[in-house]
Amino acid sequence: MYNGAGFAGYFEGFPKYGVRDVRTLVNIMRGKYVFKNNLSLTLRIRHYWSYGEYDYYGDLDANGYIIRDDAFQGDSDFNFNAFNTDLIFAWQFAPGGFINLVYKNAFQTDDNNTQLTYFNNLGTVLDAGQRNTVTMKLVYFFDTVSSYNKLFKHKRS
Repeated sequence: MYNGAGFAGYFEGFPKYGVRDVRTLVNIMRGKYVFKNNLSLTLRIRHYWSYGEYDYYGDLDANGYIIRDDAFQGDSDFNFNAFNTDLIFAWQFAPGGFINLVYKNAFQTDDNNTQLTYFNNLGTVLDAGQRNTVTMKLVYFFDTVSSYNKLFKHKRS
């Protein structure tokens, strides 16, 4: 988005706004290996990069328009990165029964260095601290009518 209006932040207790150019790039790679019809492994890699550079800053007038403030010396340029890797092991162990084992690896940076090339930027986010999580999800659907009939056999009169 070019020449979009945006909130720049609070400076000395007062809000500042500005006109900025925001660029966003999202790359996703995904692969799935199916061992058999009820057992699979999925890998998803995603890099999200969004950065913005302010052309000028100002204050809002009574109508909500930005009035340029050339004396303002602040800087609210931003560079946000998120790099995520998901590895999902899925198993359907019974009709209506599923187990998913998920490993997630996440890197994230947020700074104001907007002059990086793509690969330098990617290297910076990969050098950041990472968060790893492992989760397991068990889903089992019961057929309530069939289960009820099996538990409580009704006599027909």
